[in-house]
Amino acid sequence: MPHAMPNAVKRASARSATVTNGEMKRGLNSLASIAVTAPFIGFLGTVIVFFGSFRGIGSEKSALLISWAKALPESLVPSALGLAVAVVPFYFYRYLSARLESFGIEIKNASLELVDALANFPTRRWL
Repeated sequence: MPHAMPNAVKRASARSATVTNGEMKRGLNSLASIAVTAPFIGFLGTVIVFFGSFRGIGSEKSALLISWAKALPESLVPSALGLAVAVVPFYFYRYLSARLESFGIEIKNASLELVDALANFPTRRWL
């Protein structure tokens, strides 16, 4: 039964790596959610501001064009803010995901080295 110990160490290190990886990925979903929803919220703000500018306008075409010309730059501000808010969490999500992936590879390599070292470790039998 000399191979039982390395197999037990492999299983224990795999469990530990899985738990550690799950704990480190805990906040990444929040970053991804912010990065995905912020542009849509900005676009919603754009639509609300743009259509809100048409209140109180009569049926004259010149007033409509003037109102539209004023509302267009104002209505793009929420979209720009939504995109600006989304860029930062997206950057950190990508950065942290890449770091966690490389860290997971390092953990697997270290556990394999440990198993190899334990497999080659001489055992003594006391009589």
